[in-house]
Amino acid sequence: MRIQHRYERHRYVIPGMICLIGIAIPLAQYYFRGFDDNTFTSWRLIFSATSPLNYFFVLLGGVLSAFILSRMHLSLPLTFPRVLFLFLACFIATAFFWSTPEVNVSASRYVTQAKNLELYGIPYFLKEWGHGIQAWMDEPAIPFFDGVIFRIFGESRIYIQLFTSLLFGMTSVVTYLLGKTLWDEDTGFYAGILLLGIP
Repeated sequence: MRIQHRYERHRYVIPGMICLIGIAIPLAQYYFRGFDDNTFTSWRLIFSATSPLNYFFVLLGGVLSAFILSRMHLSLPLTFPRVLFLFLACFIATAFFWSTPEVNVSASRYVTQAKNLELYGIPYFLKEWGHGIQAWMDEPAIPFFDGVIFRIFGESRIYIQLFTSLLFGMTSVVTYLLGKTLWDEDTGFYAGILLLGIP
């Protein structure tokens, strides 16, 4: 009886500590944002878009929601495919950011590199990658697919955003299938769900 009571009393300790850490780390990043000299994506730029109070309430709401959901032990109905749920959840999560301006400098280089494929074709792109087309440290896959999209559908940001969301949704599905193959279905599903933390 005493052991059971002790377990009941302490079963919220670890989740509570995780929640506190989840709140403390972003607040520390906000407080020390002045020390961040990153020229690509600085914490100063990220936190300049909203007031500290708004940021804190969103953070607190997210952590409390995660804590409550983790205690509820929700499971999907057997009739609803987990693959479809993961894909749609990841696709929709990224769709909320379609109107957000790009903050990564690499994105501008990808567009410039993709423009070469749109104008001069695939053979030129493959031949000139790293020569006539400045590659810096970039890999050619994303500019290649972006260039193909520009060539087929025209230069519109929405097509690139759709493609990026499709890739993210498929990444979650592949993660799920890998986890399911290597361990079990639940492990794969939780791994796929964890990717929702990226957006």
